[in-house]
Amino acid sequence: MKKIAFALIFWAFLSLHNQVSAATSPTLKITTSPVASSSPVPTDVSVIEKLKKIETLKEKIATKVAEIREKEKGAVSGLVKKIEKNSLNIAKASGDQTVAYSEDTIFYTFKNGGRQEIKSSVIKENDTVTAFGYFDQTKMTFSAKYIYLEDLPLHIRGKVSDIDKTNFTITVKEKHGNIIVDVETYTKTLIYDRNKNSFISGGFSKIKLGDAVHLIGTANPKIENRVSAKKLYVISFPNQPTVAQQPTITVNPTPSITKKSDL
Repeated sequence: MKKIAFALIFWAFLSLHNQVSAATSPTLKITTSPVASSSPVPTDVSVIEKLKKIETLKEKIATKVAEIREKEKGAVSGLVKKIEKNSLNIAKASGDQTVAYSEDTIFYTFKNGGRQEIKSSVIKENDTVTAFGYFDQTKMTFSAKYIYLEDLPLHIRGKVSDIDKTNFTITVKEKHGNIIVDVETYTKTLIYDRNKNSFISGGFSKIKLGDAVHLIGTANPKIENRVSAKKLYVISFPNQPTVAQQPTITVNPTPSITKKSDL
C-alpha cells in the first residue's frame, strides 16, 4: 500500500510540474518572410515627363514676358502739369502722358555732379522730370521704375570781372548784374583756341579777367545770384598788338627832261 501511495504522489507531482512548465515557457511563434517578387517595381515615368514639360513651359512664359517687357520699355520726359495720388500728369511734345508710380519707384535728382535719392513729395507742378519704366498695352499709362527731377539749366553770358583762386569762383558781369559762378570739380571748362579755331579742354587757371564766358549751370538754392557751372565756354581777348611802324618809302622825283634849245 505504501508503494502504491508513493507512486500516485510521484505521478501527481510530475503532472503538476509539466502543467507549470507549459504555462511559463514562451510560445515559439514562427513567421514566414514574404517572398520578394521577381518582377521590378514600375516607376511613374509619365509624372517625371509632365514635370519636365511644366518647367519648359515656365521658361517659355518667362522668356515671352521678358520680350514683351523689353518692347514696352521706354522713357517719358516733360513738364509736370498735375500731381495726383501715385501718378503724375506729364506734358510732353506729343501730348499728355500719365505716369504711375508706387512705393517701389525710386526718385532721384542731380546734385554736385552726382545722383541723389529724394522723396516723391519733392516734385512739384511745373517741374521737369524724366521717368524710366514700362508702358501698358494701351500705351495710356506708363509705370515708372525711376523718376528723375531735372533742374532746368541756366545760360549766362558775360565777362569775367573777378577771380577768387582760393574758393574757385569767378564773378561774371552780365546785363542784369553780377553773378558768382562756382567752378566745380565736375565743371567742363572749354577754352577757345584761335589757332585751331575750336574749343579745347582747359581749367580754372586758364580763365583771365576780361574773358568772355558762356556758362551752363544750375542756380544755388540757398544763395541768390550764385550758380554752379556744368559747362564753361571761355573766349580770351589778347592785348591788341602794337602796330609796327611802316617803313617810309622815299619817292625820288622823276628827273625832268630838258630840251636843248636849237642853237
